[in-house]
Parts: sequence; structure tokens; C-alpha cells
Amino acid sequence: NTQINARYAVEQSAIDPDSGINGVQTYWLVNDFGLFTLDVEESEGGELTPFLIVTEVLDRETQHEYITDIIAEDGGTPPLLGAATLKIVITDVNDNCPKFTESQINVTMHGNTSKGAHLAHLHAFDPDLGANAQISYAYSERVPRDTRSLLHLDKLTGVIKLAQKIDMQLKHEYLLETTEPLDYEKTQSYELIVVTNNTQGLVIKTFLKVQVLDENDNAPVFQQSIVEIVIEENNPPNAFLTQLQASDEDSEGRGEVIYLLGGDAPGIFVVDRISGVLTVATSLDREEKEKYRFIVRAVDQGTPRRESIATILLTVLDRNDNSPRFINKDSLSLSLRTSLVMIGVLSVTDADAGENGWVALSILNGSNIFVIDTGRGALRARTSLDREQQGTYQLWIEAVDGGEPALSSVTMVTVLLLDVNDNPPIVLFPQSNQSYMLVLPNTTPGTSITEVYAVDKDTGMNAVIAYSIIKRKGVSNESYIQSLLTREADIEIEEKPWYIGQMTDGPERYELFPCRPVLIVLSVTCLGLFFVVVVLTSYICCNRFKKIRKKRTDVEVPLKMKNDSAQFVNRKLRQISNI
Repeated sequence: NTQINARYAVEQSAIDPDSGINGVQTYWLVNDFGLFTLDVEESEGGELTPFLIVTEVLDRETQHEYITDIIAEDGGTPPLLGAATLKIVITDVNDNCPKFTESQINVTMHGNTSKGAHLAHLHAFDPDLGANAQISYAYSERVPRDTRSLLHLDKLTGVIKLAQKIDMQLKHEYLLETTEPLDYEKTQSYELIVVTNNTQGLVIKTFLKVQVLDENDNAPVFQQSIVEIVIEENNPPNAFLTQLQASDEDSEGRGEVIYLLGGDAPGIFVVDRISGVLTVATSLDREEKEKYRFIVRAVDQGTPRRESIATILLTVLDRNDNSPRFINKDSLSLSLRTSLVMIGVLSVTDADAGENGWVALSILNGSNIFVIDTGRGALRARTSLDREQQGTYQLWIEAVDGGEPALSSVTMVTVLLLDVNDNPPIVLFPQSNQSYMLVLPNTTPGTSITEVYAVDKDTGMNAVIAYSIIKRKGVSNESYIQSLLTREADIEIEEKPWYIGQMTDGPERYELFPCRPVLIVLSVTCLGLFFVVVVLTSYICCNRFKKIRKKRTDVEVPLKMKNDSAQFVNRKLRQISNI
């Protein structure tokens, strides 16, 4: 018998470690039995407390206990749920009158019945519990005093005994009682005919009209206790949602119904008090909130006022009003080595749902060199890239969603190629067609003969060049060159191959690359109009610096040299020495 809209706090509210919109946003019951609903109140600290609201009259004698699940739902995408068992126990109140097992008992006795004679035994029961079900018997105030003194009623046992001799000269008075409650909504008046017979056989008829007065004993009733509404987002302000309808069987003002929003209804919703038309004052955004749940009240104008509630379940449908969004916003720079085909992955999101939120990626330019996975966003190069040909690429990537019409966005991706050591040094001077250089025999040691200049297309440490003279096996560079520059005797060039020696010591090594031969003049002899030049072939090489931890080792690589060329030089030198 708790009053309608009575509120009971569910003290153990849900806990969500997330915060903001991702925290607990609402509660609802899996089964409300048509008797309960939930309201949510927010404290100053932002904590939500669910309240159980009674929507219909509860009767313990009908059902003393209700068990359901209470669901806590957050506002994340997708929303996550938590559940707990809610046990509702109905306590007893003294709301049931005792009832006799028989509505009417007829007793016949003789006029000379003795005092103390047993006339009847009354039996009554009460469906309440405990003290509320204890019964005592007593006469109604409407029973005349002389009748009560004539017939003794035991208040505990319900036994009626004759208390004194019967006086046959009693007045003939009659009591009209109802056998069950009267309901104005069923019958407003009754017309009765009372017929009396006396001992002489005279019949007397009396017409009796009973008028039933109305009481505010009916609460308004909604046509639907749960109203489900769907509306597309971006609706115009003051958009119509539904018209609520509730009826009250009471008469006059007791049956007039007004409509009010529950305390949990967001301020953007408006209900007309008289017509029950429910509207939304502002435009809804599904990406901000997809579902709304609140109650509306129907209240009559009787005394005391009675009311009922209906639950509104509003779902906001998605429209394709959000373009795809790249996580990197306006531009993205990716760096990779030229030998790698996989470049990176582009992340893109779309706040819409379903097909409206599906995104496909494509390359607007450079698709002959690059390719992108439409769904995953993986950007790849079709082949290996050469930084020396092109070091930077600027790609325009377009993201298109699956809505109708489709929305898109574009971002620029800059691909920067990092250098790898894939180019050997190129000697620019001496030129390749310059096969020798003139050095006078009297040139002193330490004299600058020429300069060697080389370039490397790589960058950074990959383009740092070191220069050295290839030595003959067993002779150091310095001693060999000095001895050649100071010696005046003829020198024979043996027909033996020249070698490149690669020497390492410690964690660093020099990696040798293609060399270019240079002729160093040892002596010049004048023969009239001709000069006979005695030369020695040397090699200038470009070393590329590379740190490699390796044990000490000696490697000999034969340097190709045509034998006929060596024989020609050797033969010419012998001819000169014989002159």
C-alpha cells in the first residue's frame, strides 16, 4: 500500500573506473513487473544514485517478494553494462479487513428458549500477518442496544448465546447492508423494492433508491506503460515525438488528467500539460548521445491526487553528418629506408555508425608508385625506391565514408627516403682518359704532384670519402713512393700482377671500392725531338668508411692487368737501358 511514486534509494550504486561520458550514465530494470521504475539523481560530486519508484499499488497478500536484475549502463561506444540482482520485499500493513467465512447466518429459535442457549458460532479470517491478523468479535454500532443485551457475543471465540428471555413485543426495524464494496465507475445508483409480509398475509412494498457517490479511487492509466520513440539526429527544434494518452475513470475533476515530465527527464524535452504532446526543443546529435530514458507522469485533479507513470525510450538514429577524420589531422611525415616496401599505416575514424562510419582510403596522386590498403590504411611502395633519383614524395590521401551522400576528407602524406650506402664514389679528377702524369726525376720528396677529387651520391656518413694509394705487396706506400722518386737508375716492371691489400686492425675497417690507375713518372730522357718517359703504374682508390667489428685478417685480391701491356712497358724500358 505504498503511495504511488514513493521513492526508495538503491544504496549500493554501480562503480565504473572510467570517467566522464564513459562512466555510469543510467540504470534500468530487466523486469519491472508493471509496478516499478527507476529514477536517477546526480549528487553535487557527479555520482549517480538510482531510486526505485513505485508505479502501482503493491499488495503483499498478492505477492510478498519480487526479484529482478538492475542494469547499470555507461555512455561509451559501444555502451558497456553491469548487472546486479535486486530483491524487493513487501512488508505487511494492516490493509485487509477480517472476512467471515459465511456472509449470512440464519438462526431459528423458539420463544421459550432458555437463557445461555447456544445460537451461532461465527468464523472470520484476516490475510494479514502477526498482530495485523488477530481478530476480535464485536457488534456493529448500528445494532440496537437492546439486541446486543439480548444476544451475547464472545469477542474472542465468536460464539453467540442467548443472554435473556425473548420479548416478542420488539419493534420491527431493518438494517440494509452491502455485501461487497460499491464501485461508482460500474454502477452509479441502485433501485430496490422491499417487500414485507405480516402474520395476517398483508403485503407491503417499499421502493428504495441507493445513490453511489464518486470517490477519487482511480489513478490515471497510460495506454502504454513503455513508449518507444525513434528520431533521426539533426532534427529541427521543437520536433514532434509522440502524443501521450492516459485516462481516468473517475468523474468530474477527479478524472481530469495533466501530463508532467519526471525528474530524470533532460531539459531539452517538453510535454504539453493538457494534450500530452511530447516534443524536443533542440536538435539531437547521435554522436553526443544515442539513447534517452526518462519517465512522464499523468496526474488527476482529485483529492488526494493519484498518478501513474510511463517510461520513454528514445533512440536517435544516425545520419551521415560526419566526415572521416585522419588521426594525424592535416599532414603526416613518414621516413623509411629505400630498401623497404612497407611505409606505414594511416589511421582514420568516422564518428557515424554502420555504413555511414565505414571508410575507404585511396591515393589521389602517385598511385603508379605507391598503393594503399583500402580498409586497413597500410601504405606501401610498389617497388624499391631510389633516394638518389627522388628523395621526397608528397601524396594526397582521400578518405571516403559509405554514407549517402558520401563525405570525404583529404590529408597530405610526405614520404622521406633515408639514405642507404648503395652508390660507390666517382673519381672526377684525374679524368678517366688521363693515363699518366709527368713527374721530374729531381722532384723532392713531399712535393705535391696532383690532387684527386671524388664524389659520392649518398648522403651523411655514406658520402664521406677517404683516399689512399694501393701499395705493392710487401712494400709500404710511403717507402715505395719515396724510393721511386729518388732513384735515377732504370727500373724494370716485372710481369707480375698487382694486388690490393685490405688491412684491418681493431673494430674499424676500410672497405675498398673500384680504383683508377695513375702513372707516376720515374725518369725522363731526351732523344732529340722525343722524350722517353719511364713510368710506374699506381692506383688511386676511394675508401668508404664503415665500422665493423672483425678480427685482424689479410685479404689479397688480384688487380686485373693485361699481360701484353706489362710486357710492352718492360720491353721499352729495356730498350732505353741499352742506349
